[in-house]
Formats: sequence, C-alpha cells, structure tokens
Amino acid sequence: MAAKHFINDPTALVLSALQAIPYTNPHCAVDIENKIVYLRQPASSQVNVVSGGGAGHEPSFSAFVGPGLLSAAVSGTIFASPSAEQVRRCLFERVDSAKGVLVVVMNYTGDVLSALSIPKTALQCTNRT
Repeated sequence: MAAKHFINDPTALVLSALQAIPYTNPHCAVDIENKIVYLRQPASSQVNVVSGGGAGHEPSFSAFVGPGLLSAAVSGTIFASPSAEQVRRCLFERVDSAKGVLVVVMNYTGDVLSALSIPKTALQCTNRT
C-alpha cells in the first residue's frame, strides 16, 4: 500500500517546515543555513531556554519557540540530531547569554553527543567581550 503525504519535495521537507514557522508565529525568525528557529526579540531579563533534535516530527521543537517557552530550537535533518556546530551557532548568534542559557537535551544518543560540546561553548560565551 502506498503512503500519501502532502509533501511538495521530500528533499526540502525540513527547510520548508522551518520556513513556515514565522508565518504561523510572528515572534519567530529562522536561520535556514543552520536550521535554527529563534525569538526575534528574546526577553533580556530571563534565562534563555534552547532545545532541539532530529527532524521528521515537524513542527516538533520549533513549535515550542515563543514568549515564555523556548528561546530557540535547533533542528537536524530527518531523524538525525543537529550538529555540535549548529548548537554552537545557536548559543553564540541567536540567543542572549547574559542571564544564562539552559539547554534542554533529549535522551537520544545523537542529541547527547552533540550536547558534549556545550560546556566548551559555555566557557567561550563567558569569556567573550
């Protein structure tokens, strides 16, 4: 039996889903190159919360980006975790780390391996001027 889906192009599924988020949530913006959905104007008076994981369950984590929820979400490709570089770029370029950043890591092996880079990135964040 053939499965039927509303997908224009399977190779562009993740990017299409991420690009749609700002249309449904105007508080969000998307860094397509790094697959990061983030708040346009995060609250500077609070700790920012970041999460993410593999794609394939859209809108998944990116749907939780919004005021009072996640400050950013990093997406990998279909059923693959985001890379350590994507997580680093999110922490350096897309969220304000002045009050701190809480990174919520799911219990999937790839997510945990990507999270191993977070302590090193955190040290770089505190040392930058």
